[in-house]
Amino acid sequence: MKAVLLNILFLSCLVSAQAQARQEINWLTFEQLSDSLNAQPKETLLFFYTDWCSYCHKMMKEGFQNPDIVRYINTHYYAVRFDAESISPVNFDGQVLKNTSKHKVSGHFHEVALLFNPPGKKLIFPQLILLKNDFSIKKNTNKYLSSKELLKYVK
Repeated sequence: MKAVLLNILFLSCLVSAQAQARQEINWLTFEQLSDSLNAQPKETLLFFYTDWCSYCHKMMKEGFQNPDIVRYINTHYYAVRFDAESISPVNFDGQVLKNTSKHKVSGHFHEVALLFNPPGKKLIFPQLILLKNDFSIKKNTNKYLSSKELLKYVK
C-alpha cells in the first residue's frame, strides 16, 4: 500500500513538473495589446490565420511551441494571434473594427487583417507581421516558416 501511494505521489509530481516546464506564448487580444502598449511600449508580433489554413495550424503546433521561440517572443514582443475571418468586433485604440460579413465565411476578412495588408495585395495565410514600437511595419511575411526560419525571423 505504501509503495502504491509513493508511486502515485511520484507520478503526480512528475506530471506537475512537466506541465510547469511547458511554456506557451503569452497571446494577447487586440484590446489587451492596446492596454499593454499604453502601459509599456514594446515591439509587437501579429499572427493572422484562418481555420482552413493547414500551414497556419502547423506553425501553431510546431514553431509557436518551440521553447526557444516561445522564450524569445515572450521576452521581446507583445504577441497577438487572430483569426482573419473572425466576425467578432475588435476595439483597438479607440476604434471598433469588424468583419462586414455577419456569418463566418471563407474569404470574408476582418478589417484588422485588411488593415495590415498592403493595398492591392491578396491576403495569404499564414501572415506574420512584426511591428516596431511606433506600430510601423518592421517585417511582413505570408508563408509557412519552419521553427528554424521562425526563430531567425523574429530575431
